Amino acid sequence: MHTYSHNGCPFPAHGSEVAAKEKVSIEAIEEKAKSYNAEIMLLSKGMSEVRAELESCREECKVLRERLTCSEENEKWEKQCSMEKSLEINQLRNDIKIADVESKRSQDILKSSFETLSLEHRHACEEVEKLQKELSFLNKEREELPIRITELDAGSNL
Repeated sequence: MHTYSHNGCPFPAHGSEVAAKEKVSIEAIEEKAKSYNAEIMLLSKGMSEVRAELESCREECKVLRERLTCSEENEKWEKQCSMEKSLEINQLRNDIKIADVESKRSQDILKSSFETLSLEHRHACEEVEKLQKELSFLNKEREELPIRITELDAGSNL
């Protein structure tokens, strides 16, 4: 609805009313813009905080990955050491069994040798005792021999 003024230019009807509505609309738009800007500021601040937290989480995740890798390497090393120690323990047990068998065999040989030597020693002692008796007997005879010779000489002179 347009009305024409005296010079033939189109003007909206009720000009001051329209200007007031436009002013109210512009003010409302400006208020909404301020509200949106404030909300954008809050959201930007929130996004910055979330980004900072995300970066912190990424750093923490990186540190945790490094620690996990280190722990896995330590576990792998410990398993390897444990396996090596287990093999070493088994080898030592086997060596002990072998040493025990060799020790028992050596003890049996020594015992047998000791028994043989003891028997030989006893026989040698008996032989020495027998020889000492014979020696004593022969020494006694030797001592008596000059007396007998003297007696025999005296008996043949008669």
